[in-house]
Amino acid sequence: MRMTYIMFPQMKYGSIEECEDNFERIIFILKNMKTMEYIPGKEHLPIIEKLEQVARLGALSDGERLAYDRAVDAYRVEQDAWKTAIEEGREEGREEGREEGREEGREEGIREMARKLKALGVAVKDIISASGLSESVIASL
Repeated sequence: MRMTYIMFPQMKYGSIEECEDNFERIIFILKNMKTMEYIPGKEHLPIIEKLEQVARLGALSDGERLAYDRAVDAYRVEQDAWKTAIEEGREEGREEGREEGREEGREEGIREMARKLKALGVAVKDIISASGLSESVIASL
């Protein structure tokens, strides 16, 4: 871990355009944030956007901060409820799909058995008795 101390009065730049790199731009913004109405460069650097968000939160009064925290908590609870409902729906859908797949598999297995019995020359009434299929279904096999 390395600690760096920055002395704002030592900053020699009068405008953000004079800064040579992103580090100097960030330091310039930190130094002059109280007097800025608009923070330049946030379109190009995501860190500056985050810096502005932190500064706005820090500038809230106690009552505003409490209201903000409650709103964020309510939003997160709502999002968690949606995520849980979606996941439960997916799981329920998977279970229904598995059950439907099993049922389709059983039906296909019965049809396959009836098809083989028919190919072996077993009487249709015996195939109906063994499979539970109708005579028209067996005729179509």
